[in-house]
Amino acid sequence: MYPNTASQAPVRLHADEVHTDVGLVGRLLQTQFLQWAHLPLTVFASAGSDHVLYRLGEDLAVRLPRRESATGQTEQDLIWLPRLAPALPLAVPEPLALGQPGEGFPWTWGIYRWLPGEPAFRKTLSNLTQAARDLARFIQALQAADPADGPVADPASLERGAPLRNRDAWTRENIGRLPDDLDHKALTTAWEAALQAPDWPDDPVWLHGDLQSGNLLAHEGRLRAVIDFGSLRRGIRPASWRWPGTGWMPQPGPRSGRCWHPTRPPGHGDAAGPSPSRQQKFPITCTRTPRWWSARATRCPRCWVTRHKTPPSGQNS
Repeated sequence: MYPNTASQAPVRLHADEVHTDVGLVGRLLQTQFLQWAHLPLTVFASAGSDHVLYRLGEDLAVRLPRRESATGQTEQDLIWLPRLAPALPLAVPEPLALGQPGEGFPWTWGIYRWLPGEPAFRKTLSNLTQAARDLARFIQALQAADPADGPVADPASLERGAPLRNRDAWTRENIGRLPDDLDHKALTTAWEAALQAPDWPDDPVWLHGDLQSGNLLAHEGRLRAVIDFGSLRRGIRPASWRWPGTGWMPQPGPRSGRCWHPTRPPGHGDAAGPSPSRQQKFPITCTRTPRWWSARATRCPRCWVTRHKTPPSGQNS
């Protein structure tokens, strides 16, 4: 029923990625979830880089980690998303079942309810200002949710939600690995300015940790859902304000490219100082930029340090 053909496999993104295809996922379903094994199964080209997604019938999705560093998310989703969902104004993933290793696949995986929509790029949203308000309400509701005994970002780690100074050496190393046509001096100056910002003074709050356009779903012109809670934890609040270049907060007016380009939320930074988005997302952007440019992934390369430079060939500006 599910032939093992490479043509029915997702695009490989990582050197250490474990191969999956329609045949493998079908066999996992037949041995573990026979009640769903009869449904049509197709590869879905998602915007994510940590998991592969297969559409299962009209109402379900199968989600498998691409590599070991992405494992364990379904277990976390099963614990926390049902608790958080009732308090949130946008839809979030609904995990239904946890699959076990088998058929040569080494890790656990998940079956989820299908969420309709497309990545929340400019062309899929009717009103960017309304989308920004909808997302701001979601963030406020998430941060106001009872943190209870939720996972906490390790204060000595490089995790999102941990103190920014932990990433200093790592960020400087990654700035040195960026393409030569980027202004390394300007990047270093911006990073050093971000390090001067005071630490978050209050108790940890819930953070999504990866609010970029590919993890937001638009449907019928409105922002409808937030997905991929792999970085969900309690931490310092700025980790949910996105860094320019992969930013989520749209600014009204014409913009080129497909991503939303950010404005600073009121009360978070000023024209002379680093905003929380720049503080927390700067290191991640410096790390991912070479990988996505070289892979020619559908990411927007426009960034504040490259606005006067020509983007790499074949990329949207």
